[in-house]
Amino acid sequence: MSNETRHHHHDSAQADYEQQDLSLRPIFIALIGLAVVCLVVALLVVGVYKVMDRVADSSEPAQNPLATKIVPDSRYATKKQFDDEIEAEFPKPQLEKAEGEDLLKDRIAQDTILSTYGPVEGKPGVVRIPITRAMELVAQRGLPILPKNAANTGASKKGGAQ
Repeated sequence: MSNETRHHHHDSAQADYEQQDLSLRPIFIALIGLAVVCLVVALLVVGVYKVMDRVADSSEPAQNPLATKIVPDSRYATKKQFDDEIEAEFPKPQLEKAEGEDLLKDRIAQDTILSTYGPVEGKPGVVRIPITRAMELVAQRGLPILPKNAANTGASKKGGAQ
């Protein structure tokens, strides 16, 4: 073997480049090999989980026949079954199940109270008005001002006799 370095000098202004393209066959073989390896690994994982599931089922003790409630395998239960079981087992009041929906209902109820006319609960003869109308009235009439005597009598009533 010779350690000669060959230098090709061209007199033309063109740059040197490879005269041969890369073969696609090794790339396709590598991709097919990778796909086969992925498929084999996936099948192995599924097989291992099936074996583990069988071992877990066989090692669980049988439920006592005197037990009043037979518990199904929770891995295959639906959300409705879980909700029914929780509702039957835990006393009321329970935590909210759908916080977002409950909050939306509360906001709609509050918006309705703030934007409509209607009676005030617990105060017969007193009605509420929409908040926009109340702000217009305050802007027209101004805020009510208490007389100086009313402020002092209110403070003395709250403080009591000393």
